[in-house]
Amino acid sequence: PLQQLKLLLTNCKTSQRDVAMTEPLYQKVHECGKLLSQTADNKAQGRINSDLTSLQKQWLEIVTTLDARKEWVEGLLGAWQDTEEGMEDTLAWLKQIRHEVTRDLPHNYDDLHLAHQQCQEFERAFENAADKRGSLTQRYQQLSGAVSAEDTGILLQRLQLLDSQWGEIEHQVALRKQRAEERLARWTVFGDRIRDLVDG
Repeated sequence: PLQQLKLLLTNCKTSQRDVAMTEPLYQKVHECGKLLSQTADNKAQGRINSDLTSLQKQWLEIVTTLDARKEWVEGLLGAWQDTEEGMEDTLAWLKQIRHEVTRDLPHNYDDLHLAHQQCQEFERAFENAADKRGSLTQRYQQLSGAVSAEDTGILLQRLQLLDSQWGEIEHQVALRKQRAEERLARWTVFGDRIRDLVDG
């Protein structure tokens, strides 16, 4: 992916090297122009100074444009990498949660209580991670305006996978929590009956 951007970055760096190699010649022309200006008549002096000013302006424009373009491309490539890594990290995190919530629910009270607490922790984790999920969507939207549709299509597929798994696993957490609560409630009823028998 991003072959066009990578090629553009390579071209920017090549152009910057070419400009850097040409700089001594530019400096020499500028110095010679100044020396000629000092010995020329007023009319020629004005023309030389005008040419030198124009040359300097064009040189600075080339340098500034190349720097800006290189910075822009590097920024896009960095944003792409951050977005890609953020999606991969989030998918790995969701996979870990899926592994936990698809395990058999325990039957004894203490383990059930721990499983219920774990579900509550997962729910809080989903709430805390919502901003990160939103920022990934926002980054994708920003990149889609600057990167080819073919490239952003790769990110879109991952984003859709992430959204799908997010909703699915968040629902699994809620169901597991509900089942744990139902089993804990049965334990409570059972405990009350035992106490009634003992007290009776």
